Amino acid sequence: MGGASITAGPNSSNSTLQLPSQQDDDQSENVKKEEEIEEYEEENEDEEKGECGFCLFMKAGPCGERFTAWEQCVKDSEKNKDYAAVKCVEVFKTLNECMKENQEYYDFILKAEKAELEKKEDSISESSEHKASSIGDSTDKQEG
Repeated sequence: MGGASITAGPNSSNSTLQLPSQQDDDQSENVKKEEEIEEYEEENEDEEKGECGFCLFMKAGPCGERFTAWEQCVKDSEKNKDYAAVKCVEVFKTLNECMKENQEYYDFILKAEKAELEKKEDSISESSEHKASSIGDSTDKQEG
């Protein structure tokens, strides 16, 4: 007997070979998945770098460039061990002015900042009143 070969027909379930068009589809699916993963990683890169929601909000607004300049000034100050509050005061002023000019975007931040300042002022005045009353108490005791 001669050498007979058995071949699976196109509808055979035993066939493990993929047709070239199926291979292309699988490869393009893999490429699409890889592209989606890369895109997701790029979109979330800021968060991975520790970028907070507040920073993303600030950068997305009309004063984003000024915020970025202020942020960079603070980072440079920390790196050089400078006092950022002194070194970056002008950069902060321009950021603050921009925020006031764009209140529709930054309104809730400006209100929160104002409330925080009022809270600190109240705390300072209460502390001063307490010191004044305790000084008065101590002088009363010394006189008595």
